[in-house]
Formats: sequence, C-alpha cells, structure tokens
Amino acid sequence: MSTNRKRSLLGGVIYFFNILAAFALLGSYLAFYINPEWTSIFAFLGLAYPVLLLINLLFILYWAFRGKTKLVLSMLSIVLGYFHFNRFYQFSAPTPVLNPDGKLTVMSYNVRMFNAYEWIPESGVPEKIKQTVFNEFPDVLLMQEYYNGENTPKFDFKYKYIKPTNISGNYGLTIHSKYPIVGSGALELMDIESTKPVYNNQFIYADIDYNGKIVRFINIHLASVGLETGDYQRLQNPNEGSQEEIKDGFLKIFKQLKGAFEKRAKQMLSLKNAINHSPYPVVVCGDFNDTPQSYTYHQIDLLLEDAFMEGGSGFGKTYARGPLPFRIDYIWHSEEIKTRTFKVVRKELSDHHPIVAELEL
Repeated sequence: MSTNRKRSLLGGVIYFFNILAAFALLGSYLAFYINPEWTSIFAFLGLAYPVLLLINLLFILYWAFRGKTKLVLSMLSIVLGYFHFNRFYQFSAPTPVLNPDGKLTVMSYNVRMFNAYEWIPESGVPEKIKQTVFNEFPDVLLMQEYYNGENTPKFDFKYKYIKPTNISGNYGLTIHSKYPIVGSGALELMDIESTKPVYNNQFIYADIDYNGKIVRFINIHLASVGLETGDYQRLQNPNEGSQEEIKDGFLKIFKQLKGAFEKRAKQMLSLKNAINHSPYPVVVCGDFNDTPQSYTYHQIDLLLEDAFMEGGSGFGKTYARGPLPFRIDYIWHSEEIKTRTFKVVRKELSDHHPIVAELEL
C-alpha cells in the first residue's frame, strides 16, 4: 500500500471519529430540552459536554494544522451551541448599573457536614469554613449539608432558620440572615402528578424583610448521584480488576447517574410550583447537582435569572473534585432583581466551592 493511500485511510478514520464527536456534541445540546425520564441518553451527553467540547476543539486544531477544510464540521457544531458555551464560560462580567443603597450580598455553600467524617485530611476545617464566610461578609447565607455536631461553628447572624432533613435531626439546610425573617417553612419535593413525596427530600424558604422589601429565599439540595469511594476509584482507575468487576462497576455508576437524572427532573416540578406561587420576588440558591446543559437547569432558567450569567466571568466551576469545570451550584433570582457581581470562592474545604453574588433590589 502506498504512503499516500495510507495517509488517506488514516485521515478517513480520524474524520470518522470527528463526525462521531461532532454529533455527540450536538446531542449534548438536546439534554437541555429532553426530560431524562423519557430517555437518559442526552442527559449523559450533556454531562459530558466539557469533554466533547475539548475533543472538538482538538479536531479543529488538527485539521487546521493540516490545512484541511474538514475543520468546518467541529466548528459548526460548536457555533450551533454557542449559548451553551456562554453558560459554561463567561469571557467577562457585564458592568451593571449600580444603586448604592440596594446591595444585598448572598452566599450559598454546600459545607459537606463541616468535614465531620474527615474526608479532607486537614485540621480545623469547620473554623476555616467559618472564616471563609466571615471574609465574604454576606447578608444572607444559605448552607446545604449543614451538620449540627460538637465541632459545628457558630455563625454571627441575628436571624436564622434551620431545618433538619434526616431522622436524627442533625443534618439539613439552613438560611442565616442579618435582616429579619418574617416567614419560613419547608416543602417536600413532590411528584406533582401523584402528589406523593419523592425520595424524601425537602427545600426550605425564608421570607426576609430587606429595608421594607420582602424577598423569598429558597435553599435547595437536589438529588445527588450517591457515588461511593469505590465508584470514584473505578473512574480514576477504569482498567483495574477483572473484566467482570470492571463491567459491574461501570454498570453501577451508570444506574446511579440515570436514577439521579430522573429524580431531579421530578423534584424540579415542586420547585417550579413554589416559584410560580411565591407572593414575593425569589432568590433560589443551592446545590442542584446538575450542569447548565441539563434539563433541570433549563426548567428553572425559564423562570429566573442565573447570577453567573449576569455577573460572573471565567469558568464557574463549583464542584471541587476532579479536573472538569462542573458548575452545579447556583444563585438564581427573579427578573426584578439584578446581579452586580458573582464569584466562586476557591476554597478546598468541601467538595463544593462556595458562591457569592451581590444582588441589587
């Protein structure tokens, strides 16, 4: 076989994989619209968006280096999903019109039980979390995976609402505020069709009186994947063990992910209902365990504004584990509320980075 023919064959094989990568990227955009209860294929592709984007960028560089017009395929697949890229990465934060009297600083933080089980091999994590909060000086602090134990730090807020979500009463969600809480409550995440509680989850709300304006703050923690240490080890070392162990390990991870996609789609119905029936403007914060390419994200994006999109810049990575820039923690707000600034605080004191937004009422 001649050298030219070998090169042509190799180029054809590479382009075949380029086609697969381009269509997979296009499929990831459909995760935004298709309920994972119908099919979870697109949800998995949406989760893989950062990897698929990178692969297509590499194909563009490869064909550009070779001077081939085949780079158009990957370029087109990226351009068609530009608004997805914008939710993934912000080149620069917009410059808002500021009202000096209307600033309200909001912080959302999944504190992972203040490292109660010493997942992080570091001493003094609870106090370091407290110091991180103090440094940001939020007016309203919303925490997920709050754990009330002997090492739980005391936060300096005059008003608070803490709602346990487990039987022992020491684990749950909190809303701390420097402004008066005039109403509060907890709502089951329900299946609207059956009106039965789903997966024993809740979200909490607090109506906060900010200088005569009442805003409803909702703190939520949607269903997590529930991967265990062995599952993460499987992902880090995919070829470890026998073929049967490898197959069983990845099948378990697949089922966990699929189940979590479906749970969150159900839970989102309850949150949408609460937003639509709120008597006040709302701010929704929490750990959604879903990326901006997901169906879950799209459902709330139809109702509220994403603070990262209004005031953030760069990658909005909030999940601290692993190299991929997954953004799964959010601060959302009603249209009449504006975002001045948004940032991710790069602290490795949990498996989540805290997020802070300056809002303007």
